[in-house]
Amino acid sequence: MKKLFAIIISAALLLSAFAGCAGETREPKLPENEQLSEESSEPEEIPEEIPEEPTEPEEIFFPASAAYTHYGESYVNGKVVWNEDGTLTFQHENTLNTISVENELLKTVTLPKEYLPEDGGYDLFWNEKYILAIDRQQESSWEHYGIACFDEDGTVHLANVVLFDIEGNLIKEYNKGATGRYDKNGEYEMVLPDSRTYKYPDHTYLADGERTYWISEDEVVFECHLWIIYYNFSKDEGKVLDNMSELGEKYGKFSVYYGAESNQCGVLDGSFYYLAHKNEEKSNGVGTVFKANENGAEELFGGKEFWHFYVGKEILIAVEGIGEGYYENGSIVYAIDPKNLELKEIFRGDAAPPFCDDGQIRFRGFSYEPMILYSYDYKTGEFSEDVGNTEFDINSFVPGYREYVMRSPDGKYFVEYDPNSEEPRIRISIC
Repeated sequence: MKKLFAIIISAALLLSAFAGCAGETREPKLPENEQLSEESSEPEEIPEEIPEEPTEPEEIFFPASAAYTHYGESYVNGKVVWNEDGTLTFQHENTLNTISVENELLKTVTLPKEYLPEDGGYDLFWNEKYILAIDRQQESSWEHYGIACFDEDGTVHLANVVLFDIEGNLIKEYNKGATGRYDKNGEYEMVLPDSRTYKYPDHTYLADGERTYWISEDEVVFECHLWIIYYNFSKDEGKVLDNMSELGEKYGKFSVYYGAESNQCGVLDGSFYYLAHKNEEKSNGVGTVFKANENGAEELFGGKEFWHFYVGKEILIAVEGIGEGYYENGSIVYAIDPKNLELKEIFRGDAAPPFCDDGQIRFRGFSYEPMILYSYDYKTGEFSEDVGNTEFDINSFVPGYREYVMRSPDGKYFVEYDPNSEEPRIRISIC
């Protein structure tokens, strides 16, 4: 009896469950990642993420243009100077920028444009204390340019020159607005703002590339071909150290063969050294070496004549022709210690300038077959030669670079220009 009752109860429960299901339609639940779309019964495909390919870091170059262009409107490289601490300072228009060897911008000094020529025609020269801006003769303002005018006693008056401190603050404008013109007799003259007038050859053009030299933080020498001019900005006074203008008056346009040799001079130990051509019989064939500073200019080595002269980092180099010849008979190369100014012969043969100093004095032989690189270590006195060195370029000690490069004081880095940019752009690269 009990067994029959249990069977009846079970059947009743099954009928009740069936009736409940008949009145409600239920869809099966799917896991979230398997939900069916309304349009398709297939699971939705999620696109795989494609990892981006790593890109090369952007190359760092800094704009480094001068404050003027060539007459064809092409860019001119701004001035670039290695500092003793291994950093690099360079001009870009009216700014001076300093970068580290890691190409990090350390400092920017901006010169106020209201004190500079509107057409951008000026050259900058600086040291650790001052920045000097000299107006450059431009086609748009032909009558304005940086000059030195001097009285009969040699006293110098600067004009169209501006002096800033190293932070770019104005110190003094020197006769800004001086004008060049021709008088009624057709003679060229320079008129200062106070109406003082100087006729040629009592004034000379200053701004010309690299021909301004700081010999101390306050003193500068202007190499003006027929004049060597000294100025002390702490005393605010200057004078003519060497006046060769008589050669200019005598030979006119041919005076280019006389005077200072602009690419054979430099500063060492607070003095300016230069090779000058004053021998009228030999014109620019040979010259004599001079040393100039606040005390004046003196001729060295008893007036001994040299074909070439070079100012290194620690020594001077002079080249004398053998038997008054150079290419025909060869030459003698002297190394000169500025402390005693003694001529020390280091080479006799076919030396070919220019000379370079990267911790050693380097130069080539005049004969290019086979190519010979001569090296003189002025600290040890050792002289060596490397025959067949095809990687050597006299203006470049960086293999593979044929254009002029500037190596750092320690020789480990050099200034590299962006080859893909019309505007000068630079960075520091490892040698």
